[in-house]
Formats: sequence, structure tokens, C-alpha cells
Amino acid sequence: MAKHRLVLSGIYSPGWDLIFSSKLILAAPKPLSSINRLNSPAPNTCAPITGVASCNDLRAYHDPVTPDGTLGFKQLDLAVEKRWDTGTDLTFKVRADLLNAFNWRNWTSFNTNWGPAGGPMNPTVGSRNGNAILDPTRTFKLSFGFDW
Repeated sequence: MAKHRLVLSGIYSPGWDLIFSSKLILAAPKPLSSINRLNSPAPNTCAPITGVASCNDLRAYHDPVTPDGTLGFKQLDLAVEKRWDTGTDLTFKVRADLLNAFNWRNWTSFNTNWGPAGGPMNPTVGSRNGNAILDPTRTFKLSFGFDW
């Protein structure tokens, strides 16, 4: 879970049965699960002590990695809705949504490898190492509806 998350929303109606709305989401990077083995003995150095050839996890512990960057997630959604009163109990509406309006990429692939047992520390831990993203890129959605 992100340590900090800000969600702002706004709605404005200038009249004429027209409604504009928006939502901005900003969040700090989420810590990623990782195992730190840097304090464990280096490979092939435990046999004289434990009788086991490899003890890479002897001093391993859970050590979350927080990805590089100030913002881990950002998205701006915009919408406009128009309603028409038919003079009866039936109301027709059209809504257009623009999700992720600025087409911001919310990356999900980060290096969580602290380094091999016994060191040295991986200098790229926490940096992006892939192109996978969370949620869709810019998306336009058009909806039609009736209220009665």
C-alpha cells in the first residue's frame, strides 16, 4: 500500500442539464516485496561450518524495495454528461469519459534484487526494469442511458 495517496475530485454544472467532472489521483510509490541476502554467507563458504554447500538464506530477511521516483501512480480522469428531459418520466443521457487524460504511464516492473549472498549490493535495486504498466493508457468511453 502506498504511504501517501491524494484523491481530488470536482463537479461543475453550468446549467443546460450539463455536468462536468474530474478526478485526480496521486500516490507515492508502493514498496515491493523482496528478500535481502546480502548478510548471508557467500556461496560455497558454509560447508566447513554447517556441512551444507550453500546457505544463501542463512541470514536472509524480508526487506521491501521502494521504487525510485516521487510519484508511483498518477491519473487524471475527465467526464462530461448531458441530459435531455423528454417531458415525460423518461430522461435520456449521454456521458463521455476520458480516462488517464494525459496518458501517464504507471510502471509496475522494478528491480527487487538486492544482490547475491555475501554482496556486493546491486546498484540498480529499485529502478525500473520493464515496460509493464498498471491500468490502461488513455481511454475514451461513451455511454448512453435512460432514467425513468
